[in-house]
Amino acid sequence: MTSTFAVLGPGGVGGFLAAALDRSGEAVTVVAREETAALIARDGIQLESVRLGDFTARPAATAELAEPVDVLFVATKAAGLTDALARVAVDPGVVVPLLNGLDHMAVLRERFGASVVAGTIRIEADRPAPGRVAQTSPAVRIDVASDAPAPRERLAALVGTLNKADLPARLVDGEANVLWSKLLRLNALALTTTAYDLPLGAIRDDPALRAELDAIVAE
Repeated sequence: MTSTFAVLGPGGVGGFLAAALDRSGEAVTVVAREETAALIARDGIQLESVRLGDFTARPAATAELAEPVDVLFVATKAAGLTDALARVAVDPGVVVPLLNGLDHMAVLRERFGASVVAGTIRIEADRPAPGRVAQTSPAVRIDVASDAPAPRERLAALVGTLNKADLPARLVDGEANVLWSKLLRLNALALTTTAYDLPLGAIRDDPALRAELDAIVAE
């Protein structure tokens, strides 16, 4: 059965996801501010990706999601989440947030209830300008999980669709495992790079510093 998708927030993460799904032939709609939605509707999303190559995707774009979709990906920044949710006028079948941290789960479940699942993405991507996305590392992974039976049944199909679009995805046991695994990893990276005032590459290239990073991750 064909699914429909929407992506709230076409930044580095959301723009990459929308472009990849569109390239795979999926029906996807980008939800963004009026000016950004108009630009994408006119020019598409120009993706420069070391994984997928360079191409222009042409998903639908709107300033308000008024038609039901099977899956809504939420890819806004945490600070802009509440304002962005005002652009969603329907209740999607499943809501998959791809934000860092934990606090967004309560905000989303207050709005959408039990349709919200846990999700994370590991990717290096940014948005140099509206409608342009650059992915700078071939590594991508999306993890999803639901502690409730009903959304979990839909997630297996979603994982299959994402993998078909060359977006490696896994269905993980337990929402806490998904949310905390990325948070702990980011915490270790942030602590080490801040302590030594060095980028991650320099930490990894130094055997002694790499050992400290590994120890923090293990702890």
